[in-house]
Amino acid sequence: MFISWKTDGSEGAVAIMETRLNDLDSVRAYSEWANANGRTNFKWEKVGDDLVITEEWSISREEYDAFVANGTIDHTPGGVTIPMVETTDHLSF
Repeated sequence: MFISWKTDGSEGAVAIMETRLNDLDSVRAYSEWANANGRTNFKWEKVGDDLVITEEWSISREEYDAFVANGTIDHTPGGVTIPMVETTDHLSF
């Protein structure tokens, strides 16, 4: 299963996400958890005016959504909404 996000077009969104993705301390806990729970690949890059993130998982979308529903995956880390929206445009590995 692939899941992807792109920046939402708000001012500074690309810079905010580049900083987050380059800050190893801020993403290490999620990366370790994700890799141990079904994430098999991860990639991000700038595409046009957006930053796009694609993750490949060995679990189903329903299993992934259950992680989100029970708070295991938090799309608002530290209570901060990240400037990303889900997209069906996936990066190629």
